[in-house]
Amino acid sequence: MKRFFGLYIKTIFDIGFRRFFLRIFQEIKRIFYIFIPAKLLFYLFKLDRNIPNLRNELKILKFNNKYKKIQKNENFEISLIKFHFLNQSELLKIPFFWNNESWPRLWQFNLHYFDWAREFLDNFISNKNVGHEKLLLEILIDDWINSNPAFKGDGWHSYTISLRVRNWIYIFRFFPELINKKRIKSLWNQILWLYLNAELANGGNHLLENLITLLVATLQFDGGKSKEIYDWSLDKIKSELDEQILDDGGHFERSASYHFLMLDRLVELGFIFQEIKNERPYWLVNKIVIMTNWAQKVYLKNKVVPSFNDSAFDICADFNKILSFSYSYIYKTKYKFQDLRLLFSRSVFKDQRIFIRPKVKKKSPYITDLPDTGWTILRIEDRWALIFKNGISCPKYLPAHTHSDLLSFDLYYKSKPVIVEAGTSTYDDIHFRKFERSGSAHNIIQFSKVNSSYQKSNWIEPVDVWGKFRAARKAAIISRDYGYQKDKLWVNGSHDGFNSIGVNHKREIRINEIGPYILKVLILDYIKTKNNINWRLCFHLAPGQNKNIFKNTITKIKKQIKANYHWEKTYYSKYFGKRFERDSLYIYGRIDPGCKLIKSEILISLM
Repeated sequence: MKRFFGLYIKTIFDIGFRRFFLRIFQEIKRIFYIFIPAKLLFYLFKLDRNIPNLRNELKILKFNNKYKKIQKNENFEISLIKFHFLNQSELLKIPFFWNNESWPRLWQFNLHYFDWAREFLDNFISNKNVGHEKLLLEILIDDWINSNPAFKGDGWHSYTISLRVRNWIYIFRFFPELINKKRIKSLWNQILWLYLNAELANGGNHLLENLITLLVATLQFDGGKSKEIYDWSLDKIKSELDEQILDDGGHFERSASYHFLMLDRLVELGFIFQEIKNERPYWLVNKIVIMTNWAQKVYLKNKVVPSFNDSAFDICADFNKILSFSYSYIYKTKYKFQDLRLLFSRSVFKDQRIFIRPKVKKKSPYITDLPDTGWTILRIEDRWALIFKNGISCPKYLPAHTHSDLLSFDLYYKSKPVIVEAGTSTYDDIHFRKFERSGSAHNIIQFSKVNSSYQKSNWIEPVDVWGKFRAARKAAIISRDYGYQKDKLWVNGSHDGFNSIGVNHKREIRINEIGPYILKVLILDYIKTKNNINWRLCFHLAPGQNKNIFKNTITKIKKQIKANYHWEKTYYSKYFGKRFERDSLYIYGRIDPGCKLIKSEILISLM
């Protein structure tokens, strides 16, 4: 109880009093909405009245008959539909209940997003035989309206509204014949509700989603209220982008997947501004350019990006498609893939040129450092990539997606993981969530006070992650450096995360290729302690990798220092809901007060 109280107080302190009170106000509103009748809320917030006229905007998305025509079959009936999100499928009978406690909440959110409807549109654009998806869209939009009473349930969460409103707009522009008064009234009420309940207390990618939707949506409508919301959202998004996009181009939540997701949304907004307002605002173009440069630097080919923090690969669409979409906006050229993004890019391509990303051949080996993000990538040819994390873990007030992984590393061979952290498989299950955010799920060294046994050690976390989306104390970075000497690449860093038990720690990693496709990884952990401490090295192999990789590592460590080890069956998760069994090595021991160096030498041959 004492520890929980301490975590809570520190978490509140980092959130700050302004955001803390905003969150309290947000919770009070949520409770208020539960108990107040919907009719009264409609009256109080002037909803369902003065629905503005829908403009004839976004003509670039209108269905084009050159694509595959919709097949007609008068006898066709739709009663069941299969939804597949986060590697979990549900077969639902129409009409169905949109809120079900047996579903993972993120799965339920995905149902309300209507992102799956964009897949239907993509099928049309790519000339696939899609049958009656248009009719299905019409039925499901009406079913959502009828089955989700105003302001109740996850369908009226500001985040789900943000995604659904945009998707409905794109559906209506793609198929204008689906527009009717009932649907437009529901759409406008959702826009107003989002404006009244923008996620100012949370900030981060959620608030960006809110603001992007409000800008896109209000450009579709006439009227003074629409302009009021547009002007507010425009001012707010400019300040948010200045805060959320770091100087090195990364998104401040420091997740590669969320970075790509936000880049995709901003490029979409850029094309909409260009089409409707004939503008390419500098504040937006500039952010898209530096975010694209960052994305290109971390992209490891074969649809792989670093997995630090919450970065499941199905958070966003294909990374390669997003990069191509961004380049099509920056260089005013045709987007090359057959999906909805192609229609957005209509607003810029007149000469039908397709931009081909130049293959930048850097002299190998080379180093990519992202100091504000806190990542350093060591590369040897197109074979080896070691990614080291040493920087601010997250915004102090927004730790929802952070992990306790400072001074951790992941190693890839030709974009395939060799030594890699656990990844992110869920936001719901507290058991898996707790493990995936903890230091023990990453390739780090851990310390604790000496207890009666190793098994009872209370390992100190560099970031005090707790709950599903919270974190208390976050270690401060003391030093970070990198370099190249002869044929060796190196990176090092330290933080103050172990000061509470009198431990100073610095980690250095050196890599070099000592033979054809043979990589030597040398990890140097410098330890200075005032007390007797337990230590534990954590190494996690990717699925399918042989444990013999660490055979000599264990032998050499035991020659330096008294140590034991054990292997555990853990897992690696690249996508939500999927866990692939793999082997994890934990080497551990005790250290007396003084200075100590632990060398971990790993030889990897993957020809």
